[in-house]
Amino acid sequence: MEIIVDQSLETLRISYTEKVHTLREILLNLEQLENVLLPELRHKYDAHFREFEVKIQELTLQLSEKQRVNELLLLKYQRGEEITEKVVEFVLMFVQKEYAKFKTTEKKSTFGLQESASTVVSTNNSLTEEMSRLYKELVKKLHPDSSQKDEKLFELFWSNVQESYEKQNIQRLRTYHSIVCKQLLSPNMFTSPTSEKERLEAEISFLNRKITNEQKRISAYYSKEPYTFKDSIENSEWIANHTKSLQETMNRITLDIEQATKVFATITKGVHITPTKEKGDFDQNFTESTYFGGR
Repeated sequence: MEIIVDQSLETLRISYTEKVHTLREILLNLEQLENVLLPELRHKYDAHFREFEVKIQELTLQLSEKQRVNELLLLKYQRGEEITEKVVEFVLMFVQKEYAKFKTTEKKSTFGLQESASTVVSTNNSLTEEMSRLYKELVKKLHPDSSQKDEKLFELFWSNVQESYEKQNIQRLRTYHSIVCKQLLSPNMFTSPTSEKERLEAEISFLNRKITNEQKRISAYYSKEPYTFKDSIENSEWIANHTKSLQETMNRITLDIEQATKVFATITKGVHITPTKEKGDFDQNFTESTYFGGR
C-alpha cells in the first residue's frame, strides 16, 4: 500500500522547526547583548565619564529640590497665605523628606542597566546543586552524542554553556536552560493529521509574534545609549567632545541652581514671625491646602 505524504503538513513541520531555531538564535543574541556587550560598553563609558554623570545627577537633583521649594512657596503666596519663617521651615522639611528617597538610592549604572550576568556567581550549596542540574540537562540536550542531537543548537549554545559552567555563572546557565531545555510551546503530540496541522499553524503564528517582539527588544537596545556609543567610545576626539558637552551641561545646571536660589531669596525676603497653628494642625492644613492632598 502506497503511503501518501501530506506535503502541506510536511512544509508546516519544517517551518515550525526553522522558526524554533530562529527564535532560539534571537534569544541567544539578546542574552549576549544584555549580559556581555552592553555591560562592556557601560564600563568603558563609565571609565571616561562616570564622574561627570554622577555630578550632573547630583546637580539635577539639587536644582529640582530648589525649584520644588519655590513652587510650593509661590503656590501658598498666590493663595494669599503669609510666608512666615515657620511656613518656610516646614516647606523645606517637607521637600527634604520628599526627595530623601532619591538621595539614598545609589546609582548602580550610568544607563540603569543591571549588573552583567557574568558577575553572578554561585556561592552556596543550593545554587551549586542547581547549577550542576542545569548543566547536566543542557549537556544532555546539546551533546553531539545525544539522541536529541541538533547541530544548530550545539553550534549556538555549546561553547557558551561550557564557559558559563567553568565560571560558575548560574544566571547565564539559567538563561540558556530556559532557551534550550524548556519547550518554547507545548509539545507536538497530536491525535490526527488534521489536529497536527491546526496546531502547527497556531504555533508558527505564535513563534512569528515572539520573534517579532524579541527583534523589537534588540532594536530598542541598538537605538539608545550605551549601544549608540559603540563605534565612538574609544575615539579620542569623540571622548574630548563628549567631555566638553557634559561640562557644559554641568555649567548650565549650576546657573539654573543660582537662579533658583535667587528666586527663593526673593520669595522669603522680609519674612517675619506671625502666630501660627500648632504643628499637627499646620501639617494637616498644609497637606490639604496644596495638591499633595490630591496625590
